[in-house]
Formats: sequence, C-alpha cells, structure tokens
Amino acid sequence: MAQKSAVHIELRGDGWAVVREGNKRATSTHPTQSEAAEIGKDLARRDGTEFFLHGQDGQIREHRDYREGQAPEEEGLVDT
Repeated sequence: MAQKSAVHIELRGDGWAVVREGNKRATSTHPTQSEAAEIGKDLARRDGTEFFLHGQDGQIREHRDYREGQAPEEEGLVDT
C-alpha cells in the first residue's frame, strides 16, 4: 500500500484549509484553525502519515507523526 501524503493546515483567505502535501486544492476548509486541525489530525491518524499545523505566518507550529513504527513520544510540538 502506498504511503499517503502528509496533511497540512494552512491559512487561506478567510479560513483554514486542510491540504495534502503536493496538492494545490484543499481537502476541506474551516472557519477556525482548531476545527481544521481536528479534521487534519483525524485524517493523518487514519492514513498513518504526518500532520503539520502552520501558523498565520506560515511557520510550522506543530508536527505529529502517525506513520507506522513511530514511537508515541516522537509525536508533539516542533522545537523552535
């Protein structure tokens, strides 16, 4: 089974988009970052891929790795 692309949460226009890495088109859009993040995490968890939450400035605020074989302690916030 092919590895699914990572899931990113990005600010787009007036809302937040759930976007698969490499895609221009959003999987879904939401009025708040927290709503988009919840959907994105569920998608990444289900597909066993990575999750990236971007802030308003585009910088990565959070990264979680749901790929098989990743230890639970490897999930978490990106060090800045």
